[in-house]
Amino acid sequence: EPFPLDHALGVEPLRAYLEGNLDLEAAINRSKIETHQYIKRQITWFKHQYNPTLTLSLPHLGPEDLAILNPL
Repeated sequence: EPFPLDHALGVEPLRAYLEGNLDLEAAINRSKIETHQYIKRQITWFKHQYNPTLTLSLPHLGPEDLAILNPL
């Protein structure tokens, strides 16, 4: 039975790299793609949960971080 960590982002590319099935650059790129896809799914979910009276306070995020939220 798989461990919960097996479902974490980046684990599969890391495992493939450690097993010699993927070079480091490809593993990093695959992890970035997985992370980007996860972010897109989260944004899609959030759009469907949107409440117009909800106000987000994200003072710790910079402009480049907030750019991800532009589709909202």
